[in-house]
Amino acid sequence: MRKIIASVVVVPLMCVAIYARDFSLNTITASNISSSDNNGSIQPAPAFASKNTNDAYDFSVKPGTEKWKAFDDSREMLKACQVPEQILRKMSTAGLVKTVMNQPLFWSTIMFHTKTPDSAGMQWGFNVLVSQFNGIQELLKRRDAGTELLLKYRSIPLPKKEASDTEIGDYLFYCYSFEILFAQGYIRAGLTETQLEELRKELLAKYEIKKALKSEGGYSRELMELNGLLPDSPKLYNITVPTPKGYPVEALQMQASDEMDPKVIAHCNQLTILEYPKATWEASCTQMYNCHSYAWYNQATSNTVWIDGPNQAKYWEDGSYVPSPYATAGMKLSYSNDNHSAVFVSGDYPSTNPTGALCRSKWGNGPLMLHPCGNGKPYEPYNAVGIVVYRLNVK
Repeated sequence: MRKIIASVVVVPLMCVAIYARDFSLNTITASNISSSDNNGSIQPAPAFASKNTNDAYDFSVKPGTEKWKAFDDSREMLKACQVPEQILRKMSTAGLVKTVMNQPLFWSTIMFHTKTPDSAGMQWGFNVLVSQFNGIQELLKRRDAGTELLLKYRSIPLPKKEASDTEIGDYLFYCYSFEILFAQGYIRAGLTETQLEELRKELLAKYEIKKALKSEGGYSRELMELNGLLPDSPKLYNITVPTPKGYPVEALQMQASDEMDPKVIAHCNQLTILEYPKATWEASCTQMYNCHSYAWYNQATSNTVWIDGPNQAKYWEDGSYVPSPYATAGMKLSYSNDNHSAVFVSGDYPSTNPTGALCRSKWGNGPLMLHPCGNGKPYEPYNAVGIVVYRLNVK
């Protein structure tokens, strides 16, 4: 069994302009990296040029702006994160790649819809993003998408030796965006055997860079697994936890080594605060527990149990909880049309007046949030239709 160490919690003290950072894509390449120097830094190979991205789409409304904060309707928010079809069809693949990387909800959508705390769960979150963003739908159709992505991935500049944790977090998530795209069969199908071998070497080279940055855990490891590498990664432990009536519920016992890198946690916190200003951040992003575990099993932020959906249904299938026509503090909420659970805090009945109801929930691999119940975007990232309120049925 792996030794459990204390996990690090990073609390966001301020929001940084994450979306203002635009990486230069023609600076250096991590391919064929040499051994580390005496200071532990990695020496890059010579650079090569990338294609022009002047026709990339600039999203007019971005997180952190007053227009973004003013969103009241999920349709408005999602529309602002789409590319107009007449522009999308004419855009070069190079411009399309840059557009996809700059999509405002790219990583929050993946993180908040991660179904399981592993590479398969990350793929699930990516599939949700594909269903919501026409830019990725178009990119997956382009036969030259893999070639263009590989060109740019090789050219990502390394963080400077004096880089801050925020800058390293930017670097990590920028790499992650390419790496989750490379894991898609549609992208790999456009690569030659030679390019696929080059991609394998490049993924391994980037992983060595992350090791040098002490950031090879969490998403770095999961994305390597998703790309068919790191077959000996640590496994999750299957356990059961009891319902109030004692019925066993299948769950996963998370380990400290499963946690995301502290710089990834900080970046996740900042993304959430920027993108969901109508909700209140309460506790850091973590992979140690999820919404179902928080709502039904243990509401401590030290919780280390993850309950995959639909296993949470056993809490009401055994009669421990029953549907309630009213809502009081502490009652459980099941989003029947989405893979989400929450705890009611105060206000009106969520199904009839979601604007007047307040609840608390854990957002996938994201943070613990206090937010209006059942409003969907921009209040929370889940499907607000079909919330069922449950009360405890055990005396």
